[in-house]
Amino acid sequence: AIDINKKTLQWAKKNGDLNAIENIKWKCGDLLNGVRGKFDLIITNPPQMPMISGPQHDWGGKNGRIFIDRIIHSAPAHLNPNGKLIMLLFDFLNVVSPYGDIETIVETCRNNNLIAKVISKKIRYINPDGKTIKSLPVIKNAYPRYKFKKKGDKLFHYVYVLSCAKRD
Repeated sequence: AIDINKKTLQWAKKNGDLNAIENIKWKCGDLLNGVRGKFDLIITNPPQMPMISGPQHDWGGKNGRIFIDRIIHSAPAHLNPNGKLIMLLFDFLNVVSPYGDIETIVETCRNNNLIAKVISKKIRYINPDGKTIKSLPVIKNAYPRYKFKKKGDKLFHYVYVLSCAKRD
């Protein structure tokens, strides 16, 4: 398990200990940099909020894709044959549909020898005081064709879980 934030890693390790999980090596680091070996499964919930600046656990750069694209580019070298990369992603980041000028995440996967498939889609209501509301101008700049949905007086978008299988 890798995280750049030492406190997050300490909490994850404590949770692992509480649940008697013993087959995890814990490492503070930057994504897959310095990781050796190949894996059957890589699971990630990367920082992905489009922001000019912000907290480490939210900030995904001006288009939200800095870490996502790095993970996709490096994952094939760390996956066993038939290995999978599982990612939690905000729909407005061009996951399956283009809302801005960059390729979709599905296309980025395909261009990196991964076959991507949405395996889950859930509504995420937007907190009126949260990072998404504060980031709306940056999101709209990066993804001008994206329209947030509304249910009653609540704005929402979808969160996808994307499974990316290594092509051999």
